Amino acid sequence: MRLRERIAKALFGGVIQEEVRKSSRQVIAHLTGLSTSEGVLPGVDFEVYNQMYEQTSWVRAVVGVICKAVTARGYSLAPLKPQADPRNAEALSEFFSNCNPNDTFLEILDDITRDDYVFGNAFLEVVRGADGKPRELWNLDATTMRVKADEHGAILGYLQSPRYAVGKADRVEFAPNEVLHFKLGTKGATLYGLSPLASLILPVTVDRFAQVYNRAFFVNGAKIRGAFIMKDATPEQVERNREYLVERAKNPDMAHSDLVLEGQIEFKQIGTTQKDMEFLELREFTRNEILAVYGVPPSKVSIIETGNIGGGTGEHQTQTFYEETIQPFQTLVAEKITKHIIRQGFGITDWAFQFNKRPIDEKEQAEIFNIYLQAGVFTAEEIRRLVAPRMPEMQKSLEVRKGKLGLQETIVNGTRTVVDIENRFLNAMERLFRDMRRRIAADLPKLNPEVIVPKLAQVVLPFETFLVPHRKLIFERVKFPEQLKALDELEIILESVDEEEISRVILRFTTEAARKGSKLSARRADVEEPEDIGQDLEEALRANAHLLGLQVAESLKDTLRRAVLEGLAAHETIPQLMRRVGGELDSARTVDVRGTVDRLGRERPAHARKISRDALAEMIARSESSRALNQGFLDTLRKSGFEKVRWLLASDACEKCVAAAEVSPGEKLGRVMPIDEAE
Repeated sequence: MRLRERIAKALFGGVIQEEVRKSSRQVIAHLTGLSTSEGVLPGVDFEVYNQMYEQTSWVRAVVGVICKAVTARGYSLAPLKPQADPRNAEALSEFFSNCNPNDTFLEILDDITRDDYVFGNAFLEVVRGADGKPRELWNLDATTMRVKADEHGAILGYLQSPRYAVGKADRVEFAPNEVLHFKLGTKGATLYGLSPLASLILPVTVDRFAQVYNRAFFVNGAKIRGAFIMKDATPEQVERNREYLVERAKNPDMAHSDLVLEGQIEFKQIGTTQKDMEFLELREFTRNEILAVYGVPPSKVSIIETGNIGGGTGEHQTQTFYEETIQPFQTLVAEKITKHIIRQGFGITDWAFQFNKRPIDEKEQAEIFNIYLQAGVFTAEEIRRLVAPRMPEMQKSLEVRKGKLGLQETIVNGTRTVVDIENRFLNAMERLFRDMRRRIAADLPKLNPEVIVPKLAQVVLPFETFLVPHRKLIFERVKFPEQLKALDELEIILESVDEEEISRVILRFTTEAARKGSKLSARRADVEEPEDIGQDLEEALRANAHLLGLQVAESLKDTLRRAVLEGLAAHETIPQLMRRVGGELDSARTVDVRGTVDRLGRERPAHARKISRDALAEMIARSESSRALNQGFLDTLRKSGFEKVRWLLASDACEKCVAAAEVSPGEKLGRVMPIDEAE
């Protein structure tokens, strides 16, 4: 006999067991097990908790209160160091604001809280981009998730088996770093957290039985149980009276109308009304037990009575609720997000995730800061910077108070900005080249040498090359005979080199650099910050990105086309061709370097240098970022009415810049020139 039936028999005998069997599914039999492929089953099927949450009003009420309290004040990023890089906070804010195409991050946090307090476990999928950093976050249905572990408890991964799954093909497997598992506290180290409902299965089941019993009162006409004694009535009258009472019991609309019976009738009540309705007191006891297990004071679920559990003033109950129930949970969630998403995911160590505090907590914090201020532990400015990340208004006032940038700040901010953009630009270009290489390597075995080799017998090798300049960059191109320009099989492979894809990457980062330069220029000149760069500059950046993307793509296609044709002419096999093409993809071109004499008087002889594809990506990223940043500088100055500018040199400026600025070594401010000449 299962636990459900034993409880029913002990409480009510056989009177309403059938009703319980039909309406209650709170306690079910379940087997646990261990499998490295199927996952470890939790001690109790999570569907039990799901039914308890859905069918028990007090459970749903307390879980709802906790969810609202956890997310009501939102979240923020807190600096862990005095000089925390604001760009890291900006990158994290951008991620959390757009981490899911359907749900906001607050909705995700709300789901995590609800799952933890219903199932004791919440699962969050972390989708990573090509760079290995988190790109999206998705809540996973806890009732479908299983933990995969070995016999020592080491996590091997996670398995999701949707309810509609009909076989292994419908299951989804996750690596350990693809899922964040939030667990409520358990006794000892276990794979699953312990739901508060685990301690409430019996009370909630009893509450359900009490509801079923009271439901029978209304199903039977909401009347007091008793016996109708019909004195001196004929059998026909008794039968008619019985049929009449049965019909009344089936019709709730007649529950409070007068009775019309035949003959002399006497009614004798069976039992007392109060005893039948004392199940309400049982339900109140169950309610209080639920509140106690969840740590929710009665006032938070709109129960205002004297002498109840969690007594004290409303403010005291609220303070206890937040300190003992909400804040510990917020701390657990915040630490896990900080560790796995911010530190391990983005590699950022100077910022942490936190839930915003309640106003009463802010008041206490302000009093603490005041003590520190009076004791000389912090200065007023240091306190402002500690508090500013949680208060956008103060952050704005700090920015305004900074005012015009000095010379050193201008150099430092400009350098930091452009280096950050350059590095991300470089990573994007390198990823782009790697993706192209993989696509070409996958398509090359499809090439049919028998179609191309006969045409190669009619041409002269090696092919002639020429150089095409683009600003400071020089691209190597190849002249091919006409009969080799329309080899369809080869051209299909070369379509993997997409000039539009290259142009999009260039445009994205040069536009960002120009906008950053525009903002820095406004602060340096102490003028109003423009909403965006000018349309002329935007069009110029777009045209440059298109032309540069075309030059890169055409140069790369020529290099690959030459490598394939020369390899086929040498009767190389496909594996040999792939090695040849790979080598060409790794090197952009060979250049002749003239002999020079360095600053120490040492002679450097002329030599040939092979420029790698990564070096080309770096040249593009650094030159284009710096150029766009300066264009943004000048764009803001023009719109603000400036006609002349002055050279501003870093302390390690090269000889060419020092000469162009017409300054002595060590000086930062150089000559004045018209703004158009500064281009």
